[in-house]
Amino acid sequence: MAFSNSNYSNTASVTTAPAPDVQLAAPSTLTATELTPAQTDTTAKVQLNWISNSGGNESGFGVEKASWSAGPWSQVAVAPKNAVNYIATGLPFSTLTFWRVRALA
Repeated sequence: MAFSNSNYSNTASVTTAPAPDVQLAAPSTLTATELTPAQTDTTAKVQLNWISNSGGNESGFGVEKASWSAGPWSQVAVAPKNAVNYIATGLPFSTLTFWRVRALA
């Protein structure tokens, strides 16, 4: 007696869920320090330093500033991947400015 292959089973299907949205960890320990101006400078410079907690998974860091701690905030720059500092230039002298940084996906 010879055997042959069976017919196929019924068809089953499934749609997989989208990839989980993993939020990058926020930078921490942000500091802002005015850099000493040269006598010929007509604007101020501020150096921002932070600790990156996103493990290099970021595409860069959004740098935002505001005139008030509650905002409104505006993004003024994007620091590159793995950056831990940024120097803001062209700032007016004798002006209080608030800063924040976030990791960009």
